[in-house]
Amino acid sequence: MPTDSAQTIIFPFIDTTPIVQPIDTLKGFATIDFNLSNQTFDTACLRPSSSFFTPHALVPQHFGQQKPIAQLSPWISIVFIISLLFIALAKIVYGQRFTQILISPFSQKRFSQTEKDWASVVNPFKNLLLLNSVLMIGMFIMFFLDMAGYVEFLPNGDIRLYGFIIVSIALFFLFKSLILNFIGILISNIQFSRQLLLYFGLILSLMGLVLFPLLAFAIYGKEDNRIIFLTVSAIILVLFYVFQIFRWTKVALSSRGAFGIYFFSYLCTVEFLLPLILIKSYLMF
Repeated sequence: MPTDSAQTIIFPFIDTTPIVQPIDTLKGFATIDFNLSNQTFDTACLRPSSSFFTPHALVPQHFGQQKPIAQLSPWISIVFIISLLFIALAKIVYGQRFTQILISPFSQKRFSQTEKDWASVVNPFKNLLLLNSVLMIGMFIMFFLDMAGYVEFLPNGDIRLYGFIIVSIALFFLFKSLILNFIGILISNIQFSRQLLLYFGLILSLMGLVLFPLLAFAIYGKEDNRIIFLTVSAIILVLFYVFQIFRWTKVALSSRGAFGIYFFSYLCTVEFLLPLILIKSYLMF
């Protein structure tokens, strides 16, 4: 056996690993505590870890929690089903004239052909698209008030408020129609009133048709996209309204003695001043 000095030369790094006997391993199990009731577990590892690119501010506070799915009130779906039935029935009733009615406001030739069906376009009991428009404009107003924070429409909407809104819209449209008829009687030009009412009925019908898919996507789609669909709906309504005023003004300019009473007695009073008074009254009360 080599001496200590020789062993140091041959084995410069001495193995100092302790020798563990099998009996020592069995003795070690006797010291393990299997009582887990007093032990705590660190659940921080279950959360997304932060790093240089992912700071703590980006870690969601609701991680690991299930967000409850809000269910819409049944009456909201019923309104959309009724609107869909109105559109389908209008397509069946008008047949080939359905497309002609939709493009009439944008074509003078089509508009002249549609004048023959004046009663079926203006009369709300004959034009199902007008009823659809009242339902969809009421839905838009409820949705707008909800997004603005005035009422709670989604998911549990107030059907009584919605009923009040659509009845108010229907009465307001009826009031406008009576005023337009009265102007024609006042200037002894019934044809002038008929043309204004025809444009009113056609453009209102188009509003309802356009609002139907936009509001359906907004209400039944992702919540993040609701403000986008609401904004698009509002822009389209404003464009249709401006287009209606443009058509009315063009008809008034082409009718002798109609522009003055149309502009001052109707446009400034009914279209501009009355809505401002109603909005101001609503905000005050």
